[in-house]
Amino acid sequence: MRLSSLKERVIKHFDFILLAIIVFAMPFKLNYGNLVLIIGTIYSLYILVIKKEKIKLLSFFTFFPFLFFLITLFSALSSKNISQGFIVVNRDLLLILIPITLLVLTRKSFNLKRLLTVYVISNVFATTILLIANIVKCVKGLDISQLFFHNFTRLYNQHPVYYSLYLAMSSFALNDLYFKKYLYFKNSLFVYLFFTFIILGGVFFCASKIIIVLFCILYLIQIFTNVKKQKYKIIILFFSITAILLIFKVNYIRKRFSEGLKINSTKFKPTNDIRLAKVFSYEERTNISDLDHRVILAKIGIFHFINDKKLITGYGNGDVQGYLDYYYMSYGLAPKWFEGHNLHNQYLQILISYGIFVFSLFIIYLLISSYKLIRSKNLLSIYFVIMILIAFCFESYLMRNKGIMFFYFFNTIFLIDLQKKCSRL
Repeated sequence: MRLSSLKERVIKHFDFILLAIIVFAMPFKLNYGNLVLIIGTIYSLYILVIKKEKIKLLSFFTFFPFLFFLITLFSALSSKNISQGFIVVNRDLLLILIPITLLVLTRKSFNLKRLLTVYVISNVFATTILLIANIVKCVKGLDISQLFFHNFTRLYNQHPVYYSLYLAMSSFALNDLYFKKYLYFKNSLFVYLFFTFIILGGVFFCASKIIIVLFCILYLIQIFTNVKKQKYKIIILFFSITAILLIFKVNYIRKRFSEGLKINSTKFKPTNDIRLAKVFSYEERTNISDLDHRVILAKIGIFHFINDKKLITGYGNGDVQGYLDYYYMSYGLAPKWFEGHNLHNQYLQILISYGIFVFSLFIIYLLISSYKLIRSKNLLSIYFVIMILIAFCFESYLMRNKGIMFFYFFNTIFLIDLQKKCSRL
């Protein structure tokens, strides 16, 4: 009797269970996330093709991703290096898989709060494993640098900049769930504090400068917005300032910020005359800070993009890295040093890869999405919008599967939730 009852419940809530599994897999290794998303897509195609359920596939949140995928395909076909272009096409299949899967799995009513709860639990679970791994490293007497950044997320073969983005979003979701009393646990205050401790620990060890700065600002805004009593706000502010000061007592973090934010590249000017090109010496290359790195790449990318008259079509997704590596080499920044580096700016990366028209389409998509989500007055989606729009200035997040998954999943799910709420009015 119990088994049959369980079977009925699984069948009844199968869509949400599958969606929850996709969400739960997000912080872990890429192949796990891809596997469950593919299963979700196969199930979605079964619903659409075999069962022939009528679902409106063409909407704002599917049109632009589909269009971007077609542009990616056309760009790959027109590139000189077609094989490299199709590596990008393979990656950008997510632009089709994510919206279709989300549309099908949310075709009935779905509970966004419960889905966010799964997302929070997933990030806490994944990060707890990483923190335990760090404790083991400490016991073995490894150097402190082995606890941070790439070494922290190496277990999942993830870049810490992407992982910290997942953690920041899970923290905002956790706060939203707790303050709106949607945290489905007994002793919810204890669970909230424990989860917060784990997530903050993860953000700390990821040591991503831009995410730490963005996270601290948005986190305090969110807490102050939800905490009503003045005395609690003062206590929170005191502990926050104390925590930040203690964090910067850690030598690795202090160096990340003090050395990473130096800028010495203001005098650097790209040129199309190789005789006049500034060739960086070994010492200069070793002293390039993270901020210098981004400024230099941006200058090189923009100058040669304009000089090569690629404004309309861009270099093409199959050829863009080859062009960049060639120009890096002319300034002594490759091979090895900057070879293979994208521009670390999502806006510029799209501009030089696809040209001004596709760049304009991407900006329109971001503006309309942001307008809709800000108008929704859902503070969680607003924090997402602010965080991703600023983060795009410092990293090319959509150059990796994890970045595509994060952006298109949350942007789409928030828009779907908004659409469902509007339809109920």
